[in-house]
Amino acid sequence: MSKIKEIFIFYNDEMIFFFFFYGGIFFVIKDFFLWYL
Repeated sequence: MSKIKEIFIFYNDEMIFFFFFYGGIFFVIKDFFLWYL
């Protein structure tokens, strides 16, 4: 049970990391296009 919980927490942290990482890239690209256009 605790092993499954550790794996779940690990994947949850990965999802949060990727969400912020790709969200940051998206906002940078959006700001670049707004400035470029």
